[in-house]
Amino acid sequence: MKVGVARIDVRPSAWRIAIVSIAAIAAVLVVAFAAWIAVHGRVDFTFNSRHHAIRRVTPVSLAAWLLLLGAGAALGPAARACVIDQCSAWLRRHATAAAAVVAIAVCAAAAGRGGFTAAGADPYGYVSQSLLWAEGNPVQILPRLARDAPVDESAFCPLGYRPGAVEGTMAPSYAPGFPLQMAILIRAIGPRAGYWVVPLLAGLAVWFTYAIARRFTRPAMALVAAACAACSPVFVFQMLQPMSDVPVTAWWLAAVAFGLQGTRTSAFAAGLAASLAILTRPNIVPLVAPVALFLPARRQISWFLAGCVPGLVLVAAVNHVFYGSATTSGYGSISDIYHASGALQTGWQYLVWLWDTHSVLILMPVLLPVIAFARPNAVTREDLRFGWCVLAFFVTLLACYAPYMRFDHWTYLRFLLPAIPLVLIVTFIVLQAVVANASGTARALVLAFVTLMFPFAFVHTAAKGDAFALKPGFQRIFEGAAAFAADRLPPNAVFLALTQSGSLRHYAGRMTLRYQNVDPARADALLQYLKQRGLAPYAALDAREVRDFDDRFRGTSMERSRASATPLPLPPDGVVLFYPLEPGSR
Repeated sequence: MKVGVARIDVRPSAWRIAIVSIAAIAAVLVVAFAAWIAVHGRVDFTFNSRHHAIRRVTPVSLAAWLLLLGAGAALGPAARACVIDQCSAWLRRHATAAAAVVAIAVCAAAAGRGGFTAAGADPYGYVSQSLLWAEGNPVQILPRLARDAPVDESAFCPLGYRPGAVEGTMAPSYAPGFPLQMAILIRAIGPRAGYWVVPLLAGLAVWFTYAIARRFTRPAMALVAAACAACSPVFVFQMLQPMSDVPVTAWWLAAVAFGLQGTRTSAFAAGLAASLAILTRPNIVPLVAPVALFLPARRQISWFLAGCVPGLVLVAAVNHVFYGSATTSGYGSISDIYHASGALQTGWQYLVWLWDTHSVLILMPVLLPVIAFARPNAVTREDLRFGWCVLAFFVTLLACYAPYMRFDHWTYLRFLLPAIPLVLIVTFIVLQAVVANASGTARALVLAFVTLMFPFAFVHTAAKGDAFALKPGFQRIFEGAAAFAADRLPPNAVFLALTQSGSLRHYAGRMTLRYQNVDPARADALLQYLKQRGLAPYAALDAREVRDFDDRFRGTSMERSRASATPLPLPPDGVVLFYPLEPGSR
């Protein structure tokens, strides 16, 4: 005798399908609109002969979520559950592929929108050093002009460089790890290939975030965690510049990801990744200790530490050759860099910036011990251990920078960037525990809310901080100024500059002096010295540097000749000004 199985028809009626279709299409359009606002910072339009602007992305994202909520309500319970089950099954099967797509998209966005210019201090310092490494030797002989000059030889070192351990030489100030990574691509492909390092490692950082999160959360949660890390305001800001923040983040995340795998080979691989991180940014070498805590077994720590040795040895060797001591960096000795006074205020400022830029997501990890105590079945021992390890990592990193110099803008959260993806992963562990006993519909709504609200808000914060204006700004201010100097100023021109001290050398091939290192008492003698050698001295100043230049050289020929000269502005907006300088000006 056959027993019949009743089949439940979950197909919604025609009018429900129409409502769902309209709501879904509207949600997609609103999401696209939110993405546009996030990237561009605002949307301007004219309605009824009046100008209007939409500057906030959060209400638009909320509208998209409400539309999805309405579409789900219109489906009915049975059909809604069926759709959610199908979506969950798809994510379980394809979350890894989707994470790869996100990583590739981040890489492409960084390559397409990045301001890859040898600009200012850090980018110029890294780019120029990478080219020198590719040629074989980053330590350079100072020009003959510096030997008999009436000023210290440091004046002939542009931003990113300092006098070397051997008299008459110039060595890079910045750690060699990132430039060496750039140099490998430069030697293999060409001079512009060095700029690919940041986009490639940005994609890897997102991938390692997903790989770590996947060990502790469901596939969908891991995917959204990786997306939030990719959209973190400071991550977006730094992936668009040739600087070491994204590379060091990628290598520390790689160290954690390999360390969690629990084999001797993976522990050694974690050590090698940590070596690259140490070589990229030596001052946060204390992170070796909390990363070792991620290893599942103590016997693997020796393999991990063995992998760390090459980075430590190379840093010590480079410091000895460049600066004369294994413990002296390009920034000076440890006592020159760190000061205990003001450390608490600086540390608190970083925490405030984290809240301002990442909102409630950055604070949710503090709930993990509470949830583990209240609902022990929702948080595993491994989850809790990972959370404590992340806390140790974050506190160690914060302690490395709290005694460091104080800054005045949230983008200096870049120093804490290696910890931000890990903190976000703990956030999603907490979120998963909170909704563990909820219905499938409730879990889907929470995940959709987080997905729609936070990544767009993060990118919008980066856009308001001018992240996407870096590329045209760098090109105009640095490449444009160098082209102007090369085309419009005499070939014997020599420039006293600060921000422009590196880019004028790099793009225009002109001699520069860093005016910050010129003793004001020797300013007149310097102008006489340059004139006697057939050179035409100019001041090359950003508009904001003019007052600093005048204050430094008050009462000297430099200040008087700058004040009396007609500036030669860089078209179209005069953001860089060139002033001819004359000795004995009155």
